[in-house]
Amino acid sequence: MARVERGLNIVDRDGWSLLHVACLVNRPVPVMEDPPVLLSLVNSLAYRRRRPGPNPAAELERLRIAAGQIFDGIRSGQGYFKTSGEEVKLAVVAEILTRLIQLGGRTRRGGDHGRLRLLDAAFTQTAAYSTLPALLQQLRGKWQDEDHMPLIDAVYGTTMTDALLGLAEHSPTGYEEQEMGEW
Repeated sequence: MARVERGLNIVDRDGWSLLHVACLVNRPVPVMEDPPVLLSLVNSLAYRRRRPGPNPAAELERLRIAAGQIFDGIRSGQGYFKTSGEEVKLAVVAEILTRLIQLGGRTRRGGDHGRLRLLDAAFTQTAAYSTLPALLQQLRGKWQDEDHMPLIDAVYGTTMTDALLGLAEHSPTGYEEQEMGEW
């Protein structure tokens, strides 16, 4: 998917995208398939546990041990996303948002509007609180609690708040495809 989300540019002579709809057929769960993403996830989760103090070397050692425990926790699970801890799930959903933004960007070259369709029922038809809308709602709540939303709004504008986090307002009904708004 990385080649498509960053490298697919089909444009006309004026630089406008000739791709108007991007269809995502399955969830791009990145953790187990992409070592750099796994490394960044483990380090990010460990860094959130930092406790600055007078002994930086001891703190680095503590964080190294915490990172090892986080890695072991991710790898020792049953291998299913639903068995991951909440921190891991939300970090993976944040990574999925990044990939969706990249993919959606392929449809917007030159400033054109584009659509992103989520065709896999796994986006919306899984167990309670494991659906993408439920996880997006949790992630948005976490970002609001930590006062990150003003920065996210400034960087991504309506792409994040309306098109992506707006999916949190959709409740799954049946197995019809979910379509995100225009970018």
